[in-house]
Amino acid sequence: MEFETVCFCLVSIEQLSSIEPAQKADFIRGRLGQAGLDPDGLLKRCAFAPHPQSGLIEVAVSGGADSVALLILGYLFSSNLRVWHLDHELRPTSGSEAAAVKHLADAFSVMCEVFHRHIEPGPNLEERAREMRRSIFIAGVATGHTADDLSETMIINLIRGAGVHGLGSISVGPEHPILDLRRHETEAICTALSIDFLLDESNNDPKFVRNRVRHEVIPLLSDVSKRDVVPILARTARILQQVSKYITSQAEMLDPTDAKELAAADEVIATEAIRRWLTDEQGHSLSYEHAQEVLKVARGEKLATDLPGSIRVRRSKGKLSKFEIT
Repeated sequence: MEFETVCFCLVSIEQLSSIEPAQKADFIRGRLGQAGLDPDGLLKRCAFAPHPQSGLIEVAVSGGADSVALLILGYLFSSNLRVWHLDHELRPTSGSEAAAVKHLADAFSVMCEVFHRHIEPGPNLEERAREMRRSIFIAGVATGHTADDLSETMIINLIRGAGVHGLGSISVGPEHPILDLRRHETEAICTALSIDFLLDESNNDPKFVRNRVRHEVIPLLSDVSKRDVVPILARTARILQQVSKYITSQAEMLDPTDAKELAAADEVIATEAIRRWLTDEQGHSLSYEHAQEVLKVARGEKLATDLPGSIRVRRSKGKLSKFEIT
């Protein structure tokens, strides 16, 4: 990802820095109100909660509009807040971007953890960067995903062949507290405080699937339907999250090694029980097709089946067992 070299507006930041901590929240509320925004109304749509371990509001801030708005709203919820930032050292300007985030955190008088870790450019960069952040940040840190991100993710997962769980993969909660907000709202929050958020130039690069979904697919769907499809997609994703939770709760009641129990269960529930049983240590679950092959073993339609990762599932005396193929 490549950001424009943009420093946070010094007038606003220096003004915020000069205000006593006890008055900062009132200052922020006033600026938001002057811009026609309702701070309390925005907070009611958020799902902030103190971290169960630290007791702080833990937020990941890259410097973009969504994460800066996450910081601002999180601070209004509670000033007991800590900022997390990781500089992947992908650009010559990344160090100054990290410094800008630290400067912003200082203006809010909150703690800030900044890390510098080099990551090599190349395939799966976004996923590798995400995994690096997960390994460094406190578990459960809040991120600035919005309803726009949710709708984009749903479409991306749909065209990749995801099922119910994948289509409703992001749910509102302490880890995604501003998921009910829109991207234009996070930008408006930053603008109200005269904060020039960092702009990611790679967000316009058509080689990334998400960018084509954002700039081409969603606008086309909105044009065809003559309405803004983001709220519709977000609502559908939330419905699927409820369906996913129900399927999971039912699957947890099954013994995935009991062939007779699996064979008698609803196919959707049995398939989920199998996938949960055979998810590897890295969290990689079976494809629908492979889970169906295991279900055939449970039904007695075949004696055994081989799975990715050199795993074989076999039925013997009414029980399924898994073992590594050597």
